[in-house]
Amino acid sequence: MKKLLVFLLFLLGFNNVYSQTIDIFNVNAEGFPLVKAYIFGSDLSPSNVMLTENGLERKITKVTCPSPKQPVPISSVLTVDVSGSMKNGGFKIAKTALSAWVRALNLMVDECAITSFDNYNYLNQDFTTDPNKLLSAIDSLKPKGSTDYDYALINKMSGALLVSKAGQYKKVIILMTDGLPEKEPQVTRIIATAKQQGCEIYSVVIGMSCPQSLKDISEKTGGLWFDNVYTLDEAQSIYFKILRIARGLEPCEIEWESDLGCQLRLTNVRVYQGIYMGQTNYQPPEISLAKLELTPNFIYFGGVQPGKIKDTTMILKAINGDFKISDIKVSLGPKVYSLRNVAFPINLKQGDSEIIDIRYEPQDSSIYFTSFTIETDVCRRTLNMIGGFGGHALPENPLKLTCPNGGEKFVIGSDTLITWEGVYESDTVSLEYSIDNGKTWTFITDTATGLKYIWKNIPPPTSNECLIKVKLIKK
Repeated sequence: MKKLLVFLLFLLGFNNVYSQTIDIFNVNAEGFPLVKAYIFGSDLSPSNVMLTENGLERKITKVTCPSPKQPVPISSVLTVDVSGSMKNGGFKIAKTALSAWVRALNLMVDECAITSFDNYNYLNQDFTTDPNKLLSAIDSLKPKGSTDYDYALINKMSGALLVSKAGQYKKVIILMTDGLPEKEPQVTRIIATAKQQGCEIYSVVIGMSCPQSLKDISEKTGGLWFDNVYTLDEAQSIYFKILRIARGLEPCEIEWESDLGCQLRLTNVRVYQGIYMGQTNYQPPEISLAKLELTPNFIYFGGVQPGKIKDTTMILKAINGDFKISDIKVSLGPKVYSLRNVAFPINLKQGDSEIIDIRYEPQDSSIYFTSFTIETDVCRRTLNMIGGFGGHALPENPLKLTCPNGGEKFVIGSDTLITWEGVYESDTVSLEYSIDNGKTWTFITDTATGLKYIWKNIPPPTSNECLIKVKLIKK
């Protein structure tokens, strides 16, 4: 009777602690513009929850919740990377998250163990219900060697799966790392061993994308993976999510309608319920990019005698969305170019095109460079043109980076789209980036064409002084 009373108090206490919060995670944008995510909260429905993307409210299409369950006691093994790289900020994040986990457990019914790994493994604290022993073991962790996931999970003497098999309750392992292993782990063996025990493995990766090996291990053992963790708050929030899920408390699923954007950049999602707010980020897919395609995207009139005129055409095409063009006006340079027979607004449905007539009337034989701004309800575009005598050499200013154009935030390990304008689509450019406001530059590529380049796996470190530079490669 005494044990039953303790367990009931544990259930009531756990529900009381976590019901008064809201949390959103694991965004899935594969069905864009419909986006899904998991969400924890109380009494969730589209009518009592608000969701925004980068500050813009989105329509919530549905919230579906599983039947409520009572939480179960767990035997958790916290295994943490103690390789040398963790001393660069990762250790503080790790110790904070592990300590938060210990304090959130109910050690009247739960038990926990602490292990660590580099190119070996260490049993810092076997299963115990004593929080002081667990916190002391966490505090004693120190970074040293390299990284080996086999030693983290399956190798003697203290791989987490060797420790977890002695657990009395539902078995859970949380692996935290900030680095890639020096050799690929034995993924198949690790998954098979975990399944034999009924052990869920969760992976938390600091400062980079989750390696495929850890994704496979987590997904195929019933766990989850989390990556690109940079702050103490993020890490603690992730460990609390894992605690809820590991206890058998299934999250709800929320679905909303996103919208097209002009740039592929990190989207911040915030969900509100009363005074509570939860947030996460995701990278939209390339199909989310609305584009007004210009053909040609740069117009060269060549030499025209003063007093004469030369006419040409440009085609506007709506890609991935509808556009309402309200104006096309000169934003830079002399007004020697003009649009002919154009009435605004121009409404283009997705896939539709519009032909624009453009006239060049030079006042003399000088080279004239002019930029037109195309104003739309979705994205602003720039059209550049040049004419006059003096050869085909372009002035320095037509080539311009259009994305990123300032203020964006990108996640290390993610992919992003770099775009530019002011040259022909067939022209080749080089791309470089700086993390110190232009003092030093690092090469990206010198073979980019087509006015866009997908920069894959953005490298560390983090910085608030990032720049990207584009240069025309002259043949």
